[in-house]
Amino acid sequence: MAEKLFVTDIDGVLLNMDQVIIDWMEAKYKKTGLGRPNLWELEHAYGIPKRDLGEMWDLLWATPLPTYPESAEFLKLLKKKGFRVVALSNRKNGAAVEASLRDLSLTGLRPLLDEVVYRDTRKETKGTWVKEKGADYFLDDNFSNIYDVLFHSPATKCFLFDQPFNQSLDLAPPYERVFTYSGVLRAV
Repeated sequence: MAEKLFVTDIDGVLLNMDQVIIDWMEAKYKKTGLGRPNLWELEHAYGIPKRDLGEMWDLLWATPLPTYPESAEFLKLLKKKGFRVVALSNRKNGAAVEASLRDLSLTGLRPLLDEVVYRDTRKETKGTWVKEKGADYFLDDNFSNIYDVLFHSPATKCFLFDQPFNQSLDLAPPYERVFTYSGVLRAV
């Protein structure tokens, strides 16, 4: 029997960027009670000027990120179920990729992954990569990545990791929304 492939996003699924961003916004703008930020819409959702976002990204790459609780156990259980587990990220530049590899190592997640892939956005999307590799399952917190995978690889079962910024009114979504890692494990 062929080994099944489980592909997971890193940021917002395994590594938690939220607190670093919240601390930066509170210190810089004296805003409190922000809740979990929508990382991809800071400019619009929180009124953060585009000119300041570079400072935030530099801080983010300089700060070791924690994992979400139970992410290591989640990866261990996927391996125990016989999955080949690949982390697939959209991080593009050297500093961002180096920081991600550092954080995966510091948190102990790196040895639990069979491979870590940083896709080249000029050549492929997450959907084309997932299709090419024939992934059985895909987990991400970003709608655009979920729909890209569903478009290119409709046979891949997709899970949307619930976050405040990815709420939807889809009545019958073509993906499964999961609130915990155990929700994924029950479905695979």
